[in-house]
Amino acid sequence: MSHDALWEQLQNDWQATTPAVDVRALATKARRKRHRMISFQALEVVLACAFTGLCLYIPSPLGPGRIAAATTWGLLGAAWLEVIAKLWLRLGTWKAENTDTRALLQLARKRARAGLRFVWITLGIVALMYAAIAPWAWRGWAHGTHHQHLVLLGMLIEQVFFLAVILGWAVWYAIRQKRKWRRAQALLDQLD
Repeated sequence: MSHDALWEQLQNDWQATTPAVDVRALATKARRKRHRMISFQALEVVLACAFTGLCLYIPSPLGPGRIAAATTWGLLGAAWLEVIAKLWLRLGTWKAENTDTRALLQLARKRARAGLRFVWITLGIVALMYAAIAPWAWRGWAHGTHHQHLVLLGMLIEQVFFLAVILGWAVWYAIRQKRKWRRAQALLDQLD
């Protein structure tokens, strides 16, 4: 086999193994994801503003006192911390620098990594929210009547269920984002 024929055979083999990436579909998916991200970010800001309004203008259901005020402000701070953290996480993931395959795959990888960070931040915010509620719950248990103990027990069961749902979601979402990251990384490796 001649030298030119060998190079031609290698070129044909290489082209046959080059990943088939539909750039148009990848760009469309990136654009849709961007619109979803903007919609979710706007919804989160609106909900945080509504929660702020509720906290400031409606009397606290926890009653008067420093513990109730600290709990309310702790929950309010956690809500805004989550909005700010999600906005910070999304920096650099809104759109690709250009529409070539490599840039779109790097954007997909960046978004997946931001999704993994999002899981950890969400779990941290949930922990802060429970820390904000704990003093109120402890005070209610220590100074409460039998009826209040039953109400607190019901709330505890509800919160354990909520925590199980959040943890289940976190595991599912982290696995999903890790798969997306690996898929984008594998395609990038094939392009190199």
